[in-house]
Amino acid sequence: MNPSDNDSVVSSEPPPTPRTSPGRAQPEAVAYAFASAWVDHESVSAQKWRDRLLPNSTKDLSSQLEGVDPAGVPAERVIGRPSLVAVNETMVNAIVTMDSGKLSLRLVAPDGHWLVDGIDWEPA
Repeated sequence: MNPSDNDSVVSSEPPPTPRTSPGRAQPEAVAYAFASAWVDHESVSAQKWRDRLLPNSTKDLSSQLEGVDPAGVPAERVIGRPSLVAVNETMVNAIVTMDSGKLSLRLVAPDGHWLVDGIDWEPA
């Protein structure tokens, strides 16, 4: 077989399956809850906005959100369900379509409890 005949990368390995502890929320539910709280920034104090994000955030992300003004959130509502790409059993990337762009979330679950550890914004 000539290697130049095949330009695709095919792996026989199955894609990783995210691991969730019994009784804990699946990564899709955590991503949706975080995105819904993130976009709900109208008429609330910065502290109340952050408090809504904390249950689904790692300590690292929570500390990064200190001092963030929710008035700067560039979206008003969630449009679609999160699409997930598993990196491995304990890390997932989620993309949530919003009314004015896409919210990218990095979720981690070293102990089977999914939390958002990083966020990024891509305007539409």
